[in-house]
Amino acid sequence: MKKVIIGIIIFVVALLLVGLYITLLNRKEEATIKITETYWAGEKDFKDNDPLTMDYTVKKGDKIKAKRFDTGYVFTIEKITKKAVYIKSNKPISGNEEGISLRTKQTKYVIEKGKKLELTEPSMDAGNIYIFEIVE
Repeated sequence: MKKVIIGIIIFVVALLLVGLYITLLNRKEEATIKITETYWAGEKDFKDNDPLTMDYTVKKGDKIKAKRFDTGYVFTIEKITKKAVYIKSNKPISGNEEGISLRTKQTKYVIEKGKKLELTEPSMDAGNIYIFEIVE
């Protein structure tokens, strides 16, 4: 009976160590993200000729405030892995949907490596756009 209990304890400890190893393997302390701030308007053929693009080296807990326009948006870095950066905005913002969701309640998003995440201020006639990507 003692051998069975010891075997179970060794097995559980081994599982915990493997889980810890996998967690540490996927964890990354910081990342560099590029954010482009631009805007859109409902006018025909409208084009923003002066977008602002900045690189940020971030770690968990960092906050990034919109720079180009004082919209009140603040993006907090929630989690960083080797494949993605998880962010949260301080107020709802429309994600990569077909068109702009005016009723969105979503505040959490994932910036995936190799993909752009475009967030648009929910508005009917004009608004700001924030384009996030991981810099490799």
